[in-house]
Amino acid sequence: MADVDKVTVISSLDIHKRSVVGHVLNVFFDKNENKFVAESRAVKHVPRSLTGLEDLADFLRGFNVHTVVMESSGPYGLMVYYFLESEGFDVWMVPARDNKSRGGKKTDIEDAKRLARTLLLARLEPTSFLQTLRLGH
Repeated sequence: MADVDKVTVISSLDIHKRSVVGHVLNVFFDKNENKFVAESRAVKHVPRSLTGLEDLADFLRGFNVHTVVMESSGPYGLMVYYFLESEGFDVWMVPARDNKSRGGKKTDIEDAKRLARTLLLARLEPTSFLQTLRLGH
């Protein structure tokens, strides 16, 4: 069993052209392993529409999520970012380069876990949507 003091609930989003995948994760520092661990709690797929984002916001509130982290995804992320921010979530948008895999098979859930762990380690450089567009990411 993990020896932990505090569990943080974070959502990591995968933004696609027509959909959004919201991952809810418990993230904590495991004292026995001496590392941050992210455990998947739930996943929700919604259309990238106003109705879909309302469903996503309700889903995240159901897990007491306050912090949402997402990779910059060009114009697809703009609506998601501003909608969730207007709903009271603390939304972090980060350049995709800050969440690169160290090898192995790429999976959405592993990307989500890595993004959540990295956020807590403060290794992410949050950017505004306009900065992301200017940088071409």
